[in-house]
Amino acid sequence: MSELKLVTPEMLKRFVVTDIECERDLGEGTPFSFDDAQYAGIGVACTLDQDGMERDWIDDKCAFKYFGYLSQFPIIGGYNVINFDFPIIGGALLGPENQSAKRFVANNFKGKIIDFALDCSEALGHRAKLEKISIPTLGDHKEMDGKNAPNRYRNGKVMETIQYCRGDNRRLQQLVMMAVNGQELKYQTNNGVKSFKAKVKLR
Repeated sequence: MSELKLVTPEMLKRFVVTDIECERDLGEGTPFSFDDAQYAGIGVACTLDQDGMERDWIDDKCAFKYFGYLSQFPIIGGYNVINFDFPIIGGALLGPENQSAKRFVANNFKGKIIDFALDCSEALGHRAKLEKISIPTLGDHKEMDGKNAPNRYRNGKVMETIQYCRGDNRRLQQLVMMAVNGQELKYQTNNGVKSFKAKVKLR
């Protein structure tokens, strides 16, 4: 297996981060991978580029335009996008077959993805929720509990869900840029706060 390419500050002159909230609730213990994920539909998908331009995409009908937009960027950032966002909503592109979504991402995004959840997991030695890093590092709290987002969306609170996605994009962009520039991040443990550095890679 070839070594993953490290991201440098120069490479972030043109990149986009994205966050997706699905339409349907996911059951407790739902497997998150291309091989096992259940198709959950797109509620909202939001993007934020390096210049601060935000774009929002609503429901499955926007899937092709959304993925087409992402394809324009040399680097696409997300938090757990490889094992959650892309598998969960990939069925909107080519039917609900997870393997079709897997092939689409492999053909279009391979070598272009920053999955900051994986980078932080490697640095910490375990999976970590975004808020466990963003709150102690940035002092920035999420707008809602992510588990509630599908229900809020289905009940017509679309703008509220978009603001939640936008917030995660803003937090993620800041954290990625800090990590790429060699700055320490902080992680909230059960016993306090620990500092760590993450190596940001293209996958």
